[in-house]
Amino acid sequence: MKPFSLVRLCLTVCGLIALSLVAGAHAATTDLLQYKWQSYIASAPEKTTATLVQDKEGIVFTVKNLADNRVDTGPHLNVSLGGARDWRGFQTLHCRMRLTSDVPAVVAGGKDLTFSFGDEKTRRELQDIPVQQNIVYHLKGGDWQEFTLNLRLLGRAAITGVDLWTRILPYSLTHEYKIEIAKCEVVQADGPVFDGEGMSDAFPGGGGSAAKPLATGDGLQLRLAADGGVAGLGIGDQEIGSTTAAGGVLVRDHASQAPPTPAGGRLTPDGNGAVEVSDLPKLNLHFENHYQVEGNRIHVSIHAANLTKETRLLTLYFALPVQKKAWSWGRDINRSEAIPADSTRPYDDNTVQYPLATLTTPEAGVALALPLDQPRNYRLAYNEQNGIFYAAFDVALADITTAAGKSLNEADCDVYLYQIDPAWGFRSALQAYYAAFPQWFVKQVKRDGGWDAERCRVPGYPNEELLASGCRFAWEQQPDDEAVWQSKNGILNTIYICPQYLGLSMTEFHAVSYDLALDRLKKTAAGDDAEWEKLKQSSYTMGYASRPYAKEHGVKAYHQLLAQSGLASSIYTEDGTIPLDLEDTDWMGGYGLSVSCNLEPQIPNGRGQAAFTLLDSEATGYTEKGLQPDGWALDCYTCDDVYDYRAENFRYASLPLTFAPDHAQPAAMMRLTSAVWIRALAERSHPKGQIVFPNLIGNYTFSAPYTDVFGTEGGNVEDPAYMRAMAYRRPVTYLPYTPKPDADTFFNFLYGAYPGRGLVQAQYVAMVPLLDQLTAAGWEPLTYATSDAPKLRIERFGSGDHCYLVFYNADAQAVRVHVTVDGAKLGHPFQKATVLFGPQKDKEIPLAEGGIFPLQMAGRQTWVVRLE
Repeated sequence: MKPFSLVRLCLTVCGLIALSLVAGAHAATTDLLQYKWQSYIASAPEKTTATLVQDKEGIVFTVKNLADNRVDTGPHLNVSLGGARDWRGFQTLHCRMRLTSDVPAVVAGGKDLTFSFGDEKTRRELQDIPVQQNIVYHLKGGDWQEFTLNLRLLGRAAITGVDLWTRILPYSLTHEYKIEIAKCEVVQADGPVFDGEGMSDAFPGGGGSAAKPLATGDGLQLRLAADGGVAGLGIGDQEIGSTTAAGGVLVRDHASQAPPTPAGGRLTPDGNGAVEVSDLPKLNLHFENHYQVEGNRIHVSIHAANLTKETRLLTLYFALPVQKKAWSWGRDINRSEAIPADSTRPYDDNTVQYPLATLTTPEAGVALALPLDQPRNYRLAYNEQNGIFYAAFDVALADITTAAGKSLNEADCDVYLYQIDPAWGFRSALQAYYAAFPQWFVKQVKRDGGWDAERCRVPGYPNEELLASGCRFAWEQQPDDEAVWQSKNGILNTIYICPQYLGLSMTEFHAVSYDLALDRLKKTAAGDDAEWEKLKQSSYTMGYASRPYAKEHGVKAYHQLLAQSGLASSIYTEDGTIPLDLEDTDWMGGYGLSVSCNLEPQIPNGRGQAAFTLLDSEATGYTEKGLQPDGWALDCYTCDDVYDYRAENFRYASLPLTFAPDHAQPAAMMRLTSAVWIRALAERSHPKGQIVFPNLIGNYTFSAPYTDVFGTEGGNVEDPAYMRAMAYRRPVTYLPYTPKPDADTFFNFLYGAYPGRGLVQAQYVAMVPLLDQLTAAGWEPLTYATSDAPKLRIERFGSGDHCYLVFYNADAQAVRVHVTVDGAKLGHPFQKATVLFGPQKDKEIPLAEGGIFPLQMAGRQTWVVRLE
């Protein structure tokens, strides 16, 4: 249930490589070649050898793969920095490398290099280990290449080292390749920095008298200047805004390194808001921006139009200059970053994952948030040098009219401003967001539960144990007797499909070249009889014979439909090629190719339309059995920053185009077009009572409103705080496949995540009845419970007579903690905490004055209590 990995890896680079349209001078650097590098093989060293030579000229890394190898053995380099280094002052990584090989196919295909950055402050919640933060660059073979990677989206306050991973493709073929590194250094831009990029001049100054005050019902005041800028920002009688820097709507044209330009213009009152209209002759842009007070929030709508026929790469901003205080930047519901009041670091605290961001002091707090029904390539950030809290949108304006009659030479971007409770920061912002936009968090299922899939079933597994394991959502490929039994026992049957990819077998080949794979794709799409005679010899190919579409039209037509959709909607790289993933896999029985597609549903005969065709066909198989499919299981639903440069398909775009910072050309971003497709799927399914259940990978923020069951494949939820925040009270589940330690498994009480098939039955027995209580009560972002232990995690489910607290000790050591419950905020005079899960199960712990009670917890231990 994993996709081929190469397509995802080789393209995620696009969101992170620095735009190199204009060369700039560089200041401070750290040369990584001055440190000692080491080489490693991650697995099966008998299949791969690696040698490293490092001298004053640089590094030569030679990898030799032996025949009959079917796995990526993980050859890689590592450079350790000898301790944690604060790299927040560096914006980019500059490299000069060359790839050579004794195999022409390796030189022609190039290599995908994965730079993995270890930061001590960017850690995985469960094991408390650093997250691998990856940037991938496709290194072409032959000549030396110089390239620059933008680091702005990486946590880098305490970098300990960098790994550089290469791949050994082609498998099953003895071959050797060599990677030479002549330069590898992190660089700080010369001059002022904003939004992770250097500027040729200082950020523009602010000023101007207030012409239009906007006040929310809870006391937030945004004062607009007559020229369209920001003249002040306050909460009650407390001023937190600043006029030292420009605010309001700004634009940055990436044709130069000039700083952002204020949109400015004429400000006209408009009911409970204002309209700002401006023309910028030097930039040939027109703006019409609306400010509107909506209850306790201010809604800002930016509209930018290109007045030329030239393609423009722009970043649109809504910026709030704030006073240089000791702000706290909310990273998520558990973590925040303290920003010194006197900070002049050339650094932007940012998020591209959550739809909101927060700044707080002990006395005040504000949030910026984005609408989930408007997918955009965005950043929410705080620039420490200038004290600017902002939303940024990367848009490419092009003289294209879509098939639906929409101009891509203009773009709309919306943002919301509201105040939050500074004591609860990010959690307060989430609670306000849920209250303001309940339509994006509607729960379509009656009960939460776990995940069952055909491939992880054990023959003869007792049905009563399956029900006791909490299985309520099944991924099905056939409407068999098992599906009938599940339907009768309250398990929802969802039909399996892998919508973003298509695969074709190439098992008759010992080694596969790109040209050979592309030829197979084209001939299959054309219905070539000779090619079909080869293709049908594969058990993988013929494994689709039982699918309803294949039964009705033939297996050949089934694969032809997919191949045609791949040719119609496959993504293009910046040089106009289709990035085919070629890999030797067990589930294909040998070599196969995978094509990554743009799911935009408007592309004629594209993968998005083909997915709907196949799902409709699959549903007929269920109705013939007297069943109604309960929904759709979307495997490998990947939401990485993959860009599609296929200009011929731009006319079918539902969203404004964007751009990758490394290429001066417009593109569609795949996680955004996938959000358009999954929305269409939800809109055609929900009226029928059908749910959408994807296996989520990456940044699925804009797909979240249309997801009914949040699933992820693996031993645990990779980022459970993010998944719970985006799900709110909708089901969260994961598919572990194999047994896991109790500590890792019981951790999932914290976010109400149900384990799918693969654990031992005793773990389900211990968890499921209590998970049912927690999820029925509903997760609440505001816990109103605190402790004196910094590594104690606390989550709340429910309120009143059904109020539960879940505790997880993230420390490896035992701790004695004191928990304080704010009964007044919870609106209930709680007297005791009854232990429902933990070593002292059923114990009643009295709450002392002030709502305080003690807990003695072992390392990595989870407790659940009910407040009474």
